[in-house]
Amino acid sequence: MVTANAALELLQSSSASSLPPWLRLLGIIAGLLGALIVGWRFFYVRPNIALRTRALYPVEREGRIHTNIGVNIKNIGIGSGESVYLELESPDWNFEYDGDSADESIEFSEYAIDFEHSRTPYIGGGEVNQMFFNNTIYSDAEFKVFWGEADFERFREYELNYRVATTDSKPREGRIIFNIGYDNIDVRYDDPVIEMWRGLPRRLKKKISRLNGDPTPWHDIDTELTHVTDPIEGIKMKSEGMIFIPRGFDLPGQAVIKYRIRIPYSNGIESYFDSTVTSSGWLEPGDWYEHSVELTFPSDEEYNVDKLETEITVGYETHEVLEFPNVELISHSLSPSDPENNPGPVLTVEGEIQNKNTKEQTAKIYAQFLDEFGTVIDCADTRKSIGGMDTETFGVSSDLSVADKKRVDDYRVKIRKRPIVAG
Repeated sequence: MVTANAALELLQSSSASSLPPWLRLLGIIAGLLGALIVGWRFFYVRPNIALRTRALYPVEREGRIHTNIGVNIKNIGIGSGESVYLELESPDWNFEYDGDSADESIEFSEYAIDFEHSRTPYIGGGEVNQMFFNNTIYSDAEFKVFWGEADFERFREYELNYRVATTDSKPREGRIIFNIGYDNIDVRYDDPVIEMWRGLPRRLKKKISRLNGDPTPWHDIDTELTHVTDPIEGIKMKSEGMIFIPRGFDLPGQAVIKYRIRIPYSNGIESYFDSTVTSSGWLEPGDWYEHSVELTFPSDEEYNVDKLETEITVGYETHEVLEFPNVELISHSLSPSDPENNPGPVLTVEGEIQNKNTKEQTAKIYAQFLDEFGTVIDCADTRKSIGGMDTETFGVSSDLSVADKKRVDDYRVKIRKRPIVAG
């Protein structure tokens, strides 16, 4: 006797097996096409923001070439660019004419696109001009940013360098090259390059941040060899990149970056150098951290630099947070930096901390310094003892370079407490 369930299973199996081969093949093809479309959108539908310019009406004046230059921003990629950040720098020339400053020649666009800048009409001479665009720049869209006058020597090459970033991509570099002839100007573009595979983890940022799975920090760190000429001084390297702390962690902590350098000596014997760097201050799950450090591996041997290999692993050490009641931050603020008159480590989070307990307490105060995208570009800490029922002032300073201090847009501060037995 056949039961109802057995009859249903028989019916389902017979229906599946009765599908004609061409229909099953069509289903497979449709699935493959769907996967290709998803992959194409994920890997290739990405913005690529670049600059475009025209050198208009070049004329000879007193043995030099004078021209009007208009600078536009354009999305030469496929996807849309949101919250675009742009830095401009012309290392060895200015927008100027006849030795006068550019105050009368630089004009910023006030229509079509909404953006913020330093409101100074001076661009050039190695100064970095920063701009932030509020509009979404769609694929193939182009907007005028500014225009001005410039005065060039004949038969020279000049560059306008820039860095550009969006909410979903780290800064990429590009440049515009002006080749000055006898009475003409040729313009070449060295556009920012999209590194598809290297940028893949960053494009997964939003997906990763929602996961509570294996909490392994993602990193994109490069090393650059800076010195190996003197064996006595050893191997010197610069390491920098980005680290993302997944939300799988539930406590603040520190990023731990471990380096292993493998390099053969000139006699063929291989040697290993190990170094561990820990981020100062504190990081939170979900933070992006901009890591930069100088490394030195001492050695008195000659080495084969061409075969040097670097292995980098990143971990995360959580802190046990001891929350003692009645120790609180009353106020805090970011002191203004004055990099021109005081180029030292003057960027400081200042404030007051209060101990409402009758016994003395000590607090470790952490500060994060953030850029306009929310990336932690530096973190520092200090300890402060507060007497019972007392209030103390504090300051946590950053030792960022002058250029990086200008990038600081926001900060975060918190305290970690533990008791001290007085007397």
